[in-house]
Amino acid sequence: MENKFDIEDFVNKHYQLFNQEEPDEGHFDRFKAKLEQNSKKKNNKIFKISMRITSVAAVLILGFIIFNHTNDFLKSKKVSETISFETNENFNEVSAYYQSQIDSKINEINHLECKKGVNQKEQIKEDLNELTNSFNELNNEYKNNPDNSMIQNAMITNYQTRVSMLDMIADKLKKFC
Repeated sequence: MENKFDIEDFVNKHYQLFNQEEPDEGHFDRFKAKLEQNSKKKNNKIFKISMRITSVAAVLILGFIIFNHTNDFLKSKKVSETISFETNENFNEVSAYYQSQIDSKINEINHLECKKGVNQKEQIKEDLNELTNSFNELNNEYKNNPDNSMIQNAMITNYQTRVSMLDMIADKLKKFC
């Protein structure tokens, strides 16, 4: 027969042997310190994990916001690029407006007195002449095909480019003159 050792029976029989000694002095304080140390390590890990999660969430939110703003900007730009004019009269009004803006900006730049601006003004005139030449080509195309909205939009874009370029030049010249 096999002799089985019953631990429960052994502990019950020798109960007095197990309860004879008390732990060393300061045992409970050391045990408490170890528990607190483990607790701090766990809290530190939890803090690090929560910071990582927060960082990832912040990056995702910022990415989403940037994507939305970029998408909205591109949509608004597409809308402004695809202006359709109901009549050529409307297009002529828009053209007249932009041409008046261009003339006003050129007049403003010409009245700025810059000691260093002589060479700059010549360069500005050359750049404007290039844009004006491309506009004249578009205008000739427009005369041949006045209902083509692509030509109209290209002309408006040319106007807008010239106006924004002149705005930028005028602002820079004002700073340096």
